[in-house]
Amino acid sequence: MLVISINGGNYGIYYAASKTNSFADVKNDSQYFPYVERAVDMRILDRTGGDLNPNGTITREEMAQLIVRALGYGKLAERDGIFAKPFADEAQLKHPGDAAIVVGLGIMSATDGNFMPAQNVTKAQAATAFARYLKARSDLENRSPFGPMY
Repeated sequence: MLVISINGGNYGIYYAASKTNSFADVKNDSQYFPYVERAVDMRILDRTGGDLNPNGTITREEMAQLIVRALGYGKLAERDGIFAKPFADEAQLKHPGDAAIVVGLGIMSATDGNFMPAQNVTKAQAATAFARYLKARSDLENRSPFGPMY
């Protein structure tokens, strides 16, 4: 869903059949293959050679990390001491910078001061977050003195 959002809602991403798959469970003939490989090429996903489990669930923290990488802020999010620690459940976060960025930009929200990093995301929640991601990305590009981020 994120790659389709980045691609302007277009599904037309193609890779040659000879391209090596980055994940053991997403073969070249999989419907997910071009989107997964595009995410790898954009450094949203790390190539592991292991399994991705494309039909599995994703947590709020995992989604936050993907969105932050898509924005190009992955390295910034990893920096210690830059972000305030606004979440009551911060001790449960492996990547607090990612959570701080997506909440700070209004892409995702906290509930009663909790980010709830281990909570699984529904498709509807993901679609909402990705729409907000596109708006935030557009707003950030329009404010940048250096032009578009991509």
